[in-house]
Amino acid sequence: MSEHDLVTLYKHDNPEIGISLTAEETLASNLPLILVVGREPNNDGFFNDKFGTYNFDNAANCAFWNISHGVVAKIGGLDTATFKDACRKAGQSPVAFTDILPIAIPNDAANKAELRDEVEYPTIDKHIDNIIQLEPIIRRTKAVLLSGQRFGSVSGKGRDNMERGVRKLEQHLEDKDIPYLSVPFMYGTNQAKILELVKANKRVNTAIQNAHHDLIGLCA
Repeated sequence: MSEHDLVTLYKHDNPEIGISLTAEETLASNLPLILVVGREPNNDGFFNDKFGTYNFDNAANCAFWNISHGVVAKIGGLDTATFKDACRKAGQSPVAFTDILPIAIPNDAANKAELRDEVEYPTIDKHIDNIIQLEPIIRRTKAVLLSGQRFGSVSGKGRDNMERGVRKLEQHLEDKDIPYLSVPFMYGTNQAKILELVKANKRVNTAIQNAHHDLIGLCA
């Protein structure tokens, strides 16, 4: 069973398409971040308490990554492909990822609801605390999109567990004056609604526009 990094930032290793930063440089960057929080990772690993990296080109069909970048792109006035090209060129993306539940569940798991139900509150609380304690990332986080925890077909104890995590994270974010917004799950058919909600939230919308602007500035 593999480990799953607690929070991931974009990084590529191909100098032919743009700047290729080391992991340390990726973490130390000052590019503002929009933290997108999912339900749980789609694999069979377990969370560590560290930051890691992702590369959207290694999972071109990942709807969650694609729609997250698409939302940030469109709020800033670009299409997704152009925005991703800017990320490649800069070697960075303002989009960071984590999840609200401290477990990983493959999408095809038949017992997904049961696994969500089994998570204990103290484990959820510790998971959220671990996220907030990643200071090099949290200090750069200018807005948080909570994706899918309060929308969709999740029910029962699993829904309660997600709500526990969301409320604890929201409390931390309020303490740090970081704006946040609950939106539907990052999926193609939900994108229009997500954009509508973001545009209606002035602080979140402005934070995304500013992060988008700073990324484009790195490409100048």
